[in-house]
Amino acid sequence: MTLSPDPYIQDYDPIPIVDGLSSPNLDDLGIVVQPGDGPVKYWIDGDNQMWKELGFHSVDAEGGIAVWPHDQGLTDDEADTLRDYAVDAFVHKPSTESGWARGLDGDWHSSVSILVDEDDAAAARIAAAHARIMRLAHKRRLAAA
Repeated sequence: MTLSPDPYIQDYDPIPIVDGLSSPNLDDLGIVVQPGDGPVKYWIDGDNQMWKELGFHSVDAEGGIAVWPHDQGLTDDEADTLRDYAVDAFVHKPSTESGWARGLDGDWHSSVSILVDEDDAAAARIAAAHARIMRLAHKRRLAAA
């Protein structure tokens, strides 16, 4: 049995999955979760949507996958999402088309971000501060005109 390919990723190599392995253990797939590296990061895209960066993944030349979670501000569900993306990295070969970047070390690297949850208190504070900054910038532009 193989997992079906993602139609948007062109260089898919099917990887055999053991029958009955519906929820794979990361250790069984050779995925290593590294110690956390600090707080989650929030960012706003060009469409004014706020995202939360959960951590990073890397895939080395031998296919070994490492997960580098942010350890402060990460919920259990978000940690599960980060692990799910690690399993996806096991199934789908990294490529620039699928959002990965090749580092100078030859390894593939990718950050994992999700749209913020509507009841994320930190995101609400950041959004309020961002809106205030944007209003002040707009007022300054109008005053200068």
